[in-house]
Amino acid sequence: MSEWDTSKVTPLHPERFRRRRFRRRLRWLIIVTVIVLAVLALVLFWRDLNFDRFRRWVTYMGVEPDGTYGNYQFPAYDSNVYAVYENGLLVATSSGLMPYDESGNPLTDVNATMENPNVNVAGNYAAAWDIGGTTLCAVRNGTEHLNRVLDHTILDVDLSANGDMVFASGADGYRTMLTMMDNQTQERFKWYSSAQYLPLCAVDSGGTQLAAIALGQEQGAFTSSLLLLDPTVEEQEPVQIALGNQLIYELDYLQDRYLCAVGETSLQLLRTTGEIYGTYGYNGEHLMKYDINGDGFVTLALNPYQTGSQYVLKTVEYDGQERASLALGQEVLHLSAAGDYVAVLTASGLQIYTSDLQLYAQTDDILGITQVLMREDGTAVLVAANHASLFLP
Repeated sequence: MSEWDTSKVTPLHPERFRRRRFRRRLRWLIIVTVIVLAVLALVLFWRDLNFDRFRRWVTYMGVEPDGTYGNYQFPAYDSNVYAVYENGLLVATSSGLMPYDESGNPLTDVNATMENPNVNVAGNYAAAWDIGGTTLCAVRNGTEHLNRVLDHTILDVDLSANGDMVFASGADGYRTMLTMMDNQTQERFKWYSSAQYLPLCAVDSGGTQLAAIALGQEQGAFTSSLLLLDPTVEEQEPVQIALGNQLIYELDYLQDRYLCAVGETSLQLLRTTGEIYGTYGYNGEHLMKYDINGDGFVTLALNPYQTGSQYVLKTVEYDGQERASLALGQEVLHLSAAGDYVAVLTASGLQIYTSDLQLYAQTDDILGITQVLMREDGTAVLVAANHASLFLP
């Protein structure tokens, strides 16, 4: 048996081994500390980190902000109504309903006659109707879904994200009739109001509850109340909640947990059980413009006078608390909210604010622009008489 040659064996130095192990542990400790600090910063400064900029950079990489991308062309009618639809544009005109994809290509053309068109969008569904007329049409995934002429005049229409539709209309022998259809356009529920007019209606995203505004009179003054109905019950007495001596301009469900009623003197936010969750009064100021489509907030443009440039922009949270206020000092021509953003069109240009009313982007290139449609990613559609284009901050 051969003997070991101990002269070629490197002796193990305990001190050098301890130092190597210490450096390895220190390196892992630094890595873990950096990860923990990054996660902590992400949590603490989430609202200040603008992931929308990164998302837009990826989505519109190589697109020049010159108005050539998302260039929509449509007939010029004074009665045109517009909405964002599936990252594109929806246009309702006196001759029909036209959805466009994000690049500006028309998806379909629903031929329908509407003297006073209005639109409503929910997910990949969109409806258009003739206010005070009888035409009702809809698209689904950019294709024609419904096109009907009803027997009675239409007052209001609402959609859920799964395609349920409710509309308020006249009815023989009644003040108003509520009709609900499923996403196959089959009639699912009807309810007749013999005592009160119901000018506004809404359906939650699951089609499990209907709401309507009822007009009444008390001591010579108009009153408004909210009605809640279960579409699975044929005969029922609806839950009724008084909303005061004011006209209600808009009614809608917010995040499926709240109902929003925008009135002439106050904003009312209610739970779906009918409990009033928050109220925001205008303190004698006049409501000039509003938008309920922000993520977690409602936007109001108020003015102490019915004319003039003393506009104040306010964002209000769903509990009725004011999130932010900004004196504009100029007239608001159009207002739109989506995601965490508010777009304000004035004579001097377009300003886009975050929900805490910090200026996010602006442009004075608004020649011919009459409306702005805010999008959730921070971009906006600028609408002119017969065309629209995408504004990229």
